[in-house]
Amino acid sequence: MVQSRGSNFVSFGCVHTKDDLYRIYNSLKTEGRVIMEICELPWSPLAATVMDRFGVRWYITLPQHRPD
Repeated sequence: MVQSRGSNFVSFGCVHTKDDLYRIYNSLKTEGRVIMEICELPWSPLAATVMDRFGVRWYITLPQHRPD
């Protein structure tokens, strides 16, 4: 992706449930663009990056589960 002036801002969202992540992801990709599909990463069971219809990139993630 070519960076242009003003396009280097990413908003970060950490959600508490898988359902929340999918709800936010689906809402943001409407009229937007998926940059990274929902996937598992070493530090998160689920994460995604979406650019909304205004050009703001959102990184949404589900935190890693840790034993009590």
